Amino acid sequence: MENKGFEFTLSTVNVRLNNGFTWSTDLNLFANRNKLLKLTDGFTKNIASQLFIGEPLSAIYDYNKIGIWQTSEAAQAASFGYLPGRLNLKI
Repeated sequence: MENKGFEFTLSTVNVRLNNGFTWSTDLNLFANRNKLLKLTDGFTKNIASQLFIGEPLSAIYDYNKIGIWQTSEAAQAASFGYLPGRLNLKI
């Protein structure tokens, strides 16, 4: 895993009066980017755990959907084990 980022903090005292009243402001900005460099099992992705080499840990895996099988495509859908009305996935 590779992490790169920064953190910036700014603290100010805006008002300080003799009667004890104090108004202060704190601002914190940060950014972090991570990337998976390798898996211990030697694979390039672990779909069950949603781990993909070269991608951040927040990467989401999904199928590439190209439509819905139509009734006119029933024979073609059946060759992939699907029925009309199911998702047509790009394989």
